[in-house]
Amino acid sequence: MTLVATAALTACNNTDDFSANNNDKQYNPQAIEFGVHVNRNATRAGNPGDIGDLATLQDANNGFGVFAYYSNNGQYSNNLVPNFMYNEKVTYDAVNNVWAYAPLKYWPNETGGSVSDDVDLVSFFAYAPYVEVSPSTGIVSDNKSDDITQLSKNNATGDPFIRYVVNTAGQQGVDLLYATPVTNQKKPAVDGSKITFAFKHALAKLLVNVQVDPAEASDAINAGETKIYIRSITITGFAAKGGLNLNTPATSEPQWFDYDCVSDLSYGGLTFNDGRRDGKEGTADGVQSNEKYQNLNPDLIQNSTATNGVTATQANLFNNANGIYIIPSGGNEAVDVSIIYDVETRDDKLATLLSDGTTHGSSIENKISKTVFTASNGFKAGNIYTLNLKLGLRSVQFDATVSAWTSPGISTNIALPAND
Repeated sequence: MTLVATAALTACNNTDDFSANNNDKQYNPQAIEFGVHVNRNATRAGNPGDIGDLATLQDANNGFGVFAYYSNNGQYSNNLVPNFMYNEKVTYDAVNNVWAYAPLKYWPNETGGSVSDDVDLVSFFAYAPYVEVSPSTGIVSDNKSDDITQLSKNNATGDPFIRYVVNTAGQQGVDLLYATPVTNQKKPAVDGSKITFAFKHALAKLLVNVQVDPAEASDAINAGETKIYIRSITITGFAAKGGLNLNTPATSEPQWFDYDCVSDLSYGGLTFNDGRRDGKEGTADGVQSNEKYQNLNPDLIQNSTATNGVTATQANLFNNANGIYIIPSGGNEAVDVSIIYDVETRDDKLATLLSDGTTHGSSIENKISKTVFTASNGFKAGNIYTLNLKLGLRSVQFDATVSAWTSPGISTNIALPAND
């Protein structure tokens, strides 16, 4: 009886200790840590909305979101759901110089070899800046209608997506970044190893300046007798909204799909209107009677209050001086610009009222269109594009000729009735 008890006690004492204090790193819990690299070859830091360097991403108002998929001992595939992390908020802890998140997640411990039955794998996808959403719907908590509007749901199968709508309301938009995927990762052999995300810009940035060509600006423009008001501008070669697939390879342009995240994207661009409901723009279905103002510089358009309009001094076309973020085509779509503007000249002798409803004069609509980038040289992610528009203005000039009297002239005989 004594020998049997001793043997049993020995067997218990020889059982492996699975606690964190065990010297065998195989069984120690190892927290997942993150590192970050931000691609610097695009927008500059300092402008509101731009995330052009690591310091901007580290700002308390930014941070990034992470999706993580545990695939057991299989490779990542699009039949998985984000079962390990869903839109995990990761922010910079400046005191400890780490990227922090909660609750802390740990690497699966099976790493292969004689003591494990397989190798556990985890795949990571990330975007920035972080937005709060409802996990069951993916809809952004403040129900925004532009910028980042929705993430794929927490039970959605397949690659994580982000839905984005170009901001045309005049506020500074959101500079959307995505990270090169880090897939099929097993527990690192060394504690403190990090999953490092290399972030890139998913958008392009567009700025437009406009002026009267200084070589053609007349005294009437300078004196304010003639004014030019922007009615609308249409720019093609980018998409107004779309869905970004976060599973984009490092060597590719960002993979944009339509807003439903299932079909190819259309790059029809946008028309920015002055908001005047006078029937001169829009289509015959009544759109022109409900035209909305869209982000044009109020100094360049005419509503009820007179403005200077377009002058020989260059001015921002958009109300937002920092430009707008657009969904690029990857350089595969031509970029066409079409601008409609009115040339209004004060003339008290005319019956026509100008757009202010008070001043008499002439108002002539002009339209100019031009291809500025070919299909092989269109908008690409991570670049800033500045279009400088110069509106030509030629005054109406008169010339006159006087024909001399012919000599000896033309004569004819006319017989009149006799006068009795």
